[in-house]
Amino acid sequence: GCGAGVTWDHPSSVTFVNKAQAQGCAVQKALLTIPKSYYIDMKFLRTWCPWKMELLLREMFEFGLITYNQHVAPGPVQHCIHAANHVSISWLHLHTFCHDGTVDGMPMRPTTPPFLAWCATMQAPGESVELAKQAVAWAVRLYGPLFGRAPRNCAEMGCNQPGPADFCSC
Repeated sequence: GCGAGVTWDHPSSVTFVNKAQAQGCAVQKALLTIPKSYYIDMKFLRTWCPWKMELLLREMFEFGLITYNQHVAPGPVQHCIHAANHVSISWLHLHTFCHDGTVDGMPMRPTTPPFLAWCATMQAPGESVELAKQAVAWAVRLYGPLFGRAPRNCAEMGCNQPGPADFCSC
């Protein structure tokens, strides 16, 4: 949609209202925060921009909380990110909603395998540093270690992995 209050712009990301509503919240509005640069999912971000992964996630967490508190409701929030093999939309996105609610089946029950999504409760902007570290650690457990640069060729990238336009996929 167009008009004021549809999106909230941040340095490297943007936040907008999720069409999916939060369940179990007094205010059912949920938000999505996406990077301005295109990353399919956490695995893609880890592969193609490992040196900025933590910084981007910090911004998304911080502004997701601030935007929710300013435009939806005050208080702690739940942040969730889908695992690469469980994304519904092929654009990395952070779900933000009330701390005791659910959206898209997240947060997961304690018995749910951790490869479906990563979720954490956030109460203050300063927590974004630690949450970003936790989210990166989750991605490393799922997809392997971070490298200091993007792959230079197919052998480094691995076969059948999506890459930027015109980049090989074996």
